[in-house]
Formats: sequence, structure tokens, C-alpha cells
Amino acid sequence: MVRPSEVTAPLTLIVVRGLLSVVAFALIATITIGGLIGSSRIRDRFLEPWVDVPPPQARISALDEGMVRLDVVSLRTPFVGREGVWAMDNTGNFGLVGEILDRSYEQVVRRVELLDGSSLRVGSVVSVHPWAFGPDPTVGLNLVHDELSLESALGPLGGWLIEGDPHRWAIVLRDGSDERRAALRLVDILARLNLTVVVLDYRNQGASPPDPSGLYRFGAAEWRDVEVGVEYAASQGAEHIVLFGQGMGGSAAVSFLVRSEMADQVDGVALEGPHLNARASIEADIARRDHLALRLPISGFMTRAAMAFTGWRTRLDWDDVNYVAFGDSIRVPMLIMHGGADREAPLEVSREMAIEARDFVRLEVFESAGHGEAWNVDRDRYQSLIQSFVANTAQ
Repeated sequence: MVRPSEVTAPLTLIVVRGLLSVVAFALIATITIGGLIGSSRIRDRFLEPWVDVPPPQARISALDEGMVRLDVVSLRTPFVGREGVWAMDNTGNFGLVGEILDRSYEQVVRRVELLDGSSLRVGSVVSVHPWAFGPDPTVGLNLVHDELSLESALGPLGGWLIEGDPHRWAIVLRDGSDERRAALRLVDILARLNLTVVVLDYRNQGASPPDPSGLYRFGAAEWRDVEVGVEYAASQGAEHIVLFGQGMGGSAAVSFLVRSEMADQVDGVALEGPHLNARASIEADIARRDHLALRLPISGFMTRAAMAFTGWRTRLDWDDVNYVAFGDSIRVPMLIMHGGADREAPLEVSREMAIEARDFVRLEVFESAGHGEAWNVDRDRYQSLIQSFVANTAQ
């Protein structure tokens, strides 16, 4: 006769195994579904091309010579009351706002400089943002420029050409979601140094064609467009070529350095808030936006699953866009300017690059600057660094 205990033991074991299987299946399903959903969010948030159009944020309630009073009209007003120099624009009218003279909860009074042709008036609703100057080099900078069309494997690449010394060229690569005018803060300095300047639209930007994937590639494909720009400069007689990359434009510039056979044509690279490790940039943003969810023990696995699914679905190898890993191949001077308050490109990654390529990289931190705001928070220091960099690389 079989004792009850001898029957109970196998049944208990079967039940436990069954429960463990259910738990394991649920865990795998949760991570898989969460990974797929997270992958779609990553694609939409970081890889789909888009243009960051600054929304209306304030209304001009008083305007006098050298002074403007702004009334806040939007909850999204990161720059209306921030220290620094920012663009203020409204339907073709442009100005620069600077020193804060007075402020309250809903109002701020600032120094203002209206740019050429501006007719901003009391009652105008304006956007305040980092890009500064007007829609092209003529407004505020009075720079003559030509539209570029450079042939690439995908089709013609657009851009601006501002002529200077025919032997000293600068190629400017802006962040993925920025309009061309975002580069004008830098163009102003480079033009006054008499460099010939190209503001290049790489794929997925401006007048240039999309990538075959329809996505940003954090430099994995964009470097080929940089190569087209460098080849064009060399064909026009450039003896010194320097690259300037902001955000994802920095990814494209460094990717060019480590992948192109024409890398030896470049004398130096200056970067601002570069995405030197795409995985680190995306994971840092996820952690910031979804910090409550990330407190759950499973969330780390789901983030890694989402990154893995994203790489598989978009055919993007995250190791290929971790440029710190290629730091030992950097052989030209590199200036990295990075905001201490950058919430898009982790400062720590730039610190890692400065260590990895210590003989060539100079890192300058602008403590109060967010992503792409170094010029805005300390215009004099930014200009001095660029002037010094050009003097050491393109003379």
C-alpha cells in the first residue's frame, strides 16, 4: 500500500514546477512585450527624423529701446526666465534677449537686441530658444551665402556655403532635430575668423535625402555624408579642414574620423554635447523620463530588452555607435564642449572619451548649460575656445 505522504510529495513537486513554469513564462512574456513596446518608443523618440520647432511661450507686454517685458503664456517656458543669451522670434521677426532686469512669477524684464529687419511689437507672441539669430546667415549676421547641392550616393545634399579663406574650411554638422539656423551661433565666430564655412545637411535633414532606413543612425551611416563634404572642400582647394559637430552631428564627425579613408584630410574636430555612445544617451533619457517605472526590479531587464529589440528591428549595432571604444584611433586634436546640465548626451561619456584619447582630447565643461547651450550661457568663453581651436588646427 502507498502511504499518503509518498503521494503528496510528487504532487507538491509537480505543483511547484508548474507554478515556476507559469512565473517564468509570465516573466519572459512581460519582458518580451515590454521590450517590443519600449523598442517602438525608442524608435519614435530617438531615431525617427523630426524638427524641433520652438513653440510660442511669451507675449511682449512692453518694448523699449534695449528692454523687453515678457508675459508667460505657456507652461513650456524653459528659456524665458533663464540667465544667458537666447533667441526671441515671431513670424520672421528676430531679436536676442539677454540680462534679466526684473522678474516675477508670470513676467520677466530683459535686455533685448532687435536684429535687422525685425518689427516685433507690443502684443507679439514669441518663442524664446537657444538657436539665436535669424532663419539664415543674412539676418543678424549680414553674411552672404550660397545654397549648396553636393552629390552623394543617396542624392544631393543641401547646405549653406559662406565664403572666406579658400584654403581654410570649416564643415558644421548640427544636431539631428535642429534647423540649419541652430548652427549660426558657431557660424558667426567661424566667419569672423575668415574660414570658408559649410553648414551641411546630412541625410534626414533639411534639403538632403532620407536614409534608406528612414531613421537617424547616430553616425553609423551619416559619416558618408560628412565624407562628401570633406571631398568637396578638398576639391575646392582646402588645405586645412576642421569639423564641428553638435549632438548627433558630433556622432557623424567622430564616425567619419574612425571609418573614412579621407580622415587624414581633417586637421581637427570640435564637438558640443556629442552623442559619443548612443546606447548611453538613450538609456540616460529613459531613466530621466521614466524614473518611477525604473524603480521596479524588472525595469532594467526591460530597458535592455527594448534596446536589443531596437537594434534588431533597425539593424543598428549599438557597439558600432559607441565611439569611446574607438578612442585609441583618434589622431587629431579634438575639443569637446559639454553642458554640465546636459540631459540628452551624458557628460560622463565625454569624460570617458577624454580619458580614452587623452593625448588628443580637450574637454571643457559649461556647468550651467543644457544640451547645445554652451554659447548661450557663456558666449565669451565659447568664442575664446573656438578661436583657440582654429588657431591651433587651421592656420
